[in-house]
Amino acid sequence: MTLHLDGRQAAVVDSFQPHRTISVTAKWDGDRLQIDSRLDPTATTQFLSLEEAQLVVVNVTYLNGERRSEVTFKYNRKRRTARS
Repeated sequence: MTLHLDGRQAAVVDSFQPHRTISVTAKWDGDRLQIDSRLDPTATTQFLSLEEAQLVVVNVTYLNGERRSEVTFKYNRKRRTARS
């Protein structure tokens, strides 16, 4: 999947139902990457950012335009260890 980071819309094939496409846009919002996807009646906004050494992913879900949930994931970079 290739997304343009300037807010242009892309049609992405739904991995669960390949006959459908999902409307997706991506753009920078300050230091965060904002990815919006819509498959009526559901919409999702995902924010990706770096905070210190963590990747922070915030998923906000809407149903019929009403905010339903927000979930935040924080990922630490896996450190490689030297082999003996």
